[in-house]
Amino acid sequence: MLQLLCFKRLQKILGKIPNINAGGCGVSAYAMYLYLKKHGRLNDFQVILLDEYFTKDEHKQNLAFVEGKSSKSNGAAHIAVTFDGGKTIQDAKGVVDDTFEYTLLVPSHKTEAYFNALFTTKVRWNSAFNMHESIPVIEKKLGIKLGINLDII
Repeated sequence: MLQLLCFKRLQKILGKIPNINAGGCGVSAYAMYLYLKKHGRLNDFQVILLDEYFTKDEHKQNLAFVEGKSSKSNGAAHIAVTFDGGKTIQDAKGVVDDTFEYTLLVPSHKTEAYFNALFTTKVRWNSAFNMHESIPVIEKKLGIKLGINLDII
């Protein structure tokens, strides 16, 4: 129950960030992970990568990363979280529909490595989300350090 209350608090905070689900979904998912980890509330939390036919190459790259066949991760059409193995998918704004063609759960023990690889390489981002303005706000509000290299984004 405490984990759910923590998560709802995160949604309330992150959901107010402009365009959080239009280029900032990965930042949001990683911020949730770091916050819940800091407060000992990870339990069944997992990041889930959601892709469509037009992002199937990203899906293949992320699958190779998860399987240990590559050290490079990539973005996805949408990055969200789950507490029940993917039955219910949520992001900063609430429940996400399950109409994506490809889903990939990032194993808990690979979550930090996934985001570290993602945020230290040049990948495509939706420019609607202003990372340079939003990341410092997220870090301050949640009391975490995302460690994202804004110089390459």
